Amino acid sequence: MARLSPVRSVRSRPPAKRPQWQLGEAYLMGEAARGFFIEGLSQKELGIRLQLSQASISRLLTRAREEGIIEFHLKPRPEHALSHELADKLRETRVKRVVVVPGGSGKNEGNLAGPAASIVLEELKRLRDAEIRITAAAGRTVHAVFESLIFGLTSQPAAETRGRTLEFYPAVLGTGHSVDLSYPATQATTLALSVNRAFGADYHGDDSGDEGRVRIKACAPSLPGNFYSFDAAERAKYLERYGVNKIMKAAGAAQLFVVGIGNAQGKRYLDILGQMSSAMVKRVMKDAVGEIAWVPFDAEGNVLADIERDLVAIKPRELREHAASSSRQVVAVAGGADKVGSIEAAMIDPCFSTLVTDVINARRLIDSKRVGGAGR
Repeated sequence: MARLSPVRSVRSRPPAKRPQWQLGEAYLMGEAARGFFIEGLSQKELGIRLQLSQASISRLLTRAREEGIIEFHLKPRPEHALSHELADKLRETRVKRVVVVPGGSGKNEGNLAGPAASIVLEELKRLRDAEIRITAAAGRTVHAVFESLIFGLTSQPAAETRGRTLEFYPAVLGTGHSVDLSYPATQATTLALSVNRAFGADYHGDDSGDEGRVRIKACAPSLPGNFYSFDAAERAKYLERYGVNKIMKAAGAAQLFVVGIGNAQGKRYLDILGQMSSAMVKRVMKDAVGEIAWVPFDAEGNVLADIERDLVAIKPRELREHAASSSRQVVAVAGGADKVGSIEAAMIDPCFSTLVTDVINARRLIDSKRVGGAGR
């Protein structure tokens, strides 16, 4: 009688070893990699072409990376590479983020404004306060930044700003009343009016408006034309009597600051100072190379203490404290060939946490031996 042998189940069979290179798999990996990364086909389209499931295509692409069939080489745009190189150099300073834009000739506001405005909008997403204070200096470049911000707020109002109040404060006060956008107070008011009007005639920027819309308010006082003819004691009394100190204290407590780095020898800046004090102009022309919120500094980055003391402005030392804080952001935006020396001097002991500049200034800063060390 023949003896029957038990049938071994399929499950009990030892698994066959899968060779590293199955017949045709190297070819399939190459075809999948070429189609996906060079031809731009989707995994679904590749599956149809190679008569494989989408899951199989995904596995082929993964194996292609593991086997070295696919190698990635990053070739960034020059300004992107400069952003990382400059950020690495500034690692020991207060500057934690650098954005480099193309160009450098002229004022270059067009290239600088959009990225800087995007950073402001990013901060609005990050902040969770019902009321957000933004303190800003002025000048053509900063004005261009806020024009871009207006476009962003009015064309597609972001969910993160709906129902919230944005309060704008000037970083420095000038004397008299002027519609010149070189004055931060004028710029703050203009920004508020522009955004409010964009929401329609029924929107007034106060608590009676639509709860779903962003509210914009401007706190923008100015000083009397003869303010700097007062002695120090009279100036102090005036600032206290009319609540200017209170407003500047609120400006100094903002969550977000936007400042420019100006050329202290520029005609517009000297004209502004001249309207306030001829003595200031002489002092600046003698020793200053740059200014931030109208506070001038020399080629070594040292502020002119006598002018800093008299100006009603957010001081660089205050900005440095904010730049070192994780809860606040100080954005400096500056570019153009005429500001190369000013920007380099400002970077010796920076008072901001984010820098938006252009290629010509980024290269100068990377080559400079005076910037990149630990803050003083």
